Amino acid sequence: MANDPIWRSSFGAVAGTVDSQFQRLLDCEAVVLAVGLAQTVRRDMAKRSEQASKRVWHVLNLPTNSDINRLFTQLGSVEREIRALEKRFDGGADGPEGALGPGREVMLGATDHRSDGGPRTRPS
Repeated sequence: MANDPIWRSSFGAVAGTVDSQFQRLLDCEAVVLAVGLAQTVRRDMAKRSEQASKRVWHVLNLPTNSDINRLFTQLGSVEREIRALEKRFDGGADGPEGALGPGREVMLGATDHRSDGGPRTRPS
């Protein structure tokens, strides 16, 4: 490869040396155990610090990240349900019973109907 630039051959020589040293290091069982132990310690420390911060936030009566994530999950569920109800309602606009099926009604107001047909106000 007479046409290769000088930097490429220099880089190849350094990469070969580093690669062989790195491979020898990975073949050593003690290094692999040390890396695994370091990862376990890091994960445990993160978990403990998160638990401590949760306690502090709850003592101050403030929401934690997990509380907010749970609320976002619930909000997404409610939004999906509303979209499904809107689709069912919009699909039912063509006919008297539409997509809701026979005998089903959508309650949009604050009143409910008694069995005798009269309106009944729902408690707030």
